[in-house]
Amino acid sequence: MNRSSRRSTVNTNFPKLRKTATSTSGIPINKIYSTMDLRQPTSDEIFVREIEKKIEEQRIDLEERNVAIKSLLGHFENIASVCRDEKNKNIEFRTQNMELVKENRQLKRIIEEKNAATERNCYSRVSKSPLLVNKDEIDVILKENDSLKEVIKLKDKEIEEKTSEISSFTYKVMNYREINSGMEKSINDLNVEINMNKNIKRKLEEEISSLHGQNQVLNEKIQGFLSRIEDLEREIKKNKLEYDELMKNTEIKDREIAKMRTLNNKLCSENQKITENMAKEKTKEKKELVEYKNNSELIEAYIKELSAANEKIDRLEKKKIEKFHRIKKELVASLEEFKKNSQSDILKYEKIIQDLELDKKTKDSKIKALTDELSRSETQKNSYLSDLNKTEIALTNEKHSLSTLSTKHNEIISETQKLKSQLESLNQTLERQSKKLIKLHNYKLKLKTIEKDQKTTSSANSKLEKSLDHLNEKYKSDKEKWSNEENSLLTKIQSLQEELNSEKTFNSIHLQEVLKLKLALSSQESKIIRAQKTEEDNKFKAIISKLEIEITENRETISKLQKNLMNNSSQLADKIKIIEGLEKTIYELKETIEKQKAELKSPDFLGLVEKSRILKDREQAITSELAKISYAVEAFENGLSCYVCLGCLESPVIIIPCGHAVCYKCTTNDSNACPQCSRKLHGQYKIDWLEHLADKISFQKQVLESVNALMANRFYCELYNKLQ
Repeated sequence: MNRSSRRSTVNTNFPKLRKTATSTSGIPINKIYSTMDLRQPTSDEIFVREIEKKIEEQRIDLEERNVAIKSLLGHFENIASVCRDEKNKNIEFRTQNMELVKENRQLKRIIEEKNAATERNCYSRVSKSPLLVNKDEIDVILKENDSLKEVIKLKDKEIEEKTSEISSFTYKVMNYREINSGMEKSINDLNVEINMNKNIKRKLEEEISSLHGQNQVLNEKIQGFLSRIEDLEREIKKNKLEYDELMKNTEIKDREIAKMRTLNNKLCSENQKITENMAKEKTKEKKELVEYKNNSELIEAYIKELSAANEKIDRLEKKKIEKFHRIKKELVASLEEFKKNSQSDILKYEKIIQDLELDKKTKDSKIKALTDELSRSETQKNSYLSDLNKTEIALTNEKHSLSTLSTKHNEIISETQKLKSQLESLNQTLERQSKKLIKLHNYKLKLKTIEKDQKTTSSANSKLEKSLDHLNEKYKSDKEKWSNEENSLLTKIQSLQEELNSEKTFNSIHLQEVLKLKLALSSQESKIIRAQKTEEDNKFKAIISKLEIEITENRETISKLQKNLMNNSSQLADKIKIIEGLEKTIYELKETIEKQKAELKSPDFLGLVEKSRILKDREQAITSELAKISYAVEAFENGLSCYVCLGCLESPVIIIPCGHAVCYKCTTNDSNACPQCSRKLHGQYKIDWLEHLADKISFQKQVLESVNALMANRFYCELYNKLQ
């Protein structure tokens, strides 16, 4: 059998031995066997400790990830609380709008009642008055009332538009809630995956501990075998010492044999006895052979136990490979789920982009960024799959090498059994020879007694001397053969020990390589999991940051819209007050005109100059009030003017996020910034009710101009001249 085939045995099955005995040739067995202090930790134990350290580091990483996920959950809870606050604000805003609608209805009723009263008074007075000039005034007043009605209708439309805006904002908030719910589901899935990884880690630790226990049991068995070998060597030493003593005794006996030359008659009888004893010894040897067969059966049973242990190791390795395939399938399924989640994220992004009504350029850029991220994730997935295939190939190769190692291990065990059988046969031969020497010693004692009785038969003595010399020569030749066989056995044992040591080193290196591959596998799996989690975390963080930015921008726009609504409501209240004051002044003017007409019809025409002065003062008051009204209208018109073209707003647009109003034509420039504050432009929102307001103000301006023209009419000039 070649040495290369013997180098594939497992290192842990044969730990290194410590020997203190000496051989017959004087060579110490410590030099033959390689010594090693068993108290020092082996390379396998050091490697296992390193694996345990790495497992602890992975556990710490998992704990840190759990802390990060908890912080993310807290962040999501804060976002949910913010959404709830915004919902409450929307509810308050709706209640305010309902109150405004009720106030507008009440104002409508009051204005309708006033208009009906004024129309009745005007028609009743016009029917009585002979003058035709008052009809024009009445028509102007009626037109003003109609214009006021139109203003109220437009404001109702504005309120409806704002309610629609509120509904759209609530729809966006609901979308944000759905996005948050999806993110919470994904976080729950991540927690489930983390728990699965923990369970897998626990199972691996249990398997490692079971393998450690099996290795310890095997080491204990090996130590038992080594202790038996040491006991056998001690017995060999004892037999050698006894053999030396017997040699000394034989030399003494050889000196005494010269005196034993008169024992011919008794030798024949004793030879017969010796033949009988030899027959008995043969029977004993047969019994010993039967016992040896029984011992061989025990050794075969031990070999079967070793083969069963190897089969168990193979089964464990197969289970590990099956677990690895299961983990691979789970990783592939997780990658497919990651694809589905990425597609759902793309759909959500598209919905958000449609809700915000972004420009085509920004949409294209965001879609490109999302597609780039998807392509990167797919490339990473392909790379991970290729790494997994490589690791599978490496595992198959390792499995094949382990099978070859197990076969070679069995061959070495058979060789060691043969050597043990040879040693046992040598021990048996030594025992037999020692028994023969003891018998010879007894026989010599008997010869001494016979010498005292008889001192005859010199021929028989010579024959005995020859036979004794022949026996001594045989003994010496046998002794030399035994010493040569012992030396050859020792050299064989030494060579086998060297081969075992070399195979142990080779197996330790191979085991380290296997464990390194397993570590590489675990590290690759952890890298895959980390990469997936980092990708998902980065995506979630990007989505959260985008949502936070959008929420802040929406809050700013809502606050600005609320401010604009408050300003508009205050302006509406001021304008309503101005209109009420105008109605009062018109009503007072009508009353004064009617009084003046009555005074003109009366026969008493005294004090016309004073009345003319009063009319002049009233005219001045009317002109001053008209100037105030025109000033207010101009101020409101300036408030509704464009910052770029300085004209009235045409198809106005509100810029997001600053909230400035500009004409649609003025925003067609290529610059993505507000023309008023030069802030970055995120979007535009078209407002039709501002255009209607501008039209109303221009109409009111025309009415004021017509009133001024009426005030400067010739009729009043002629009447004034006549009165003077």
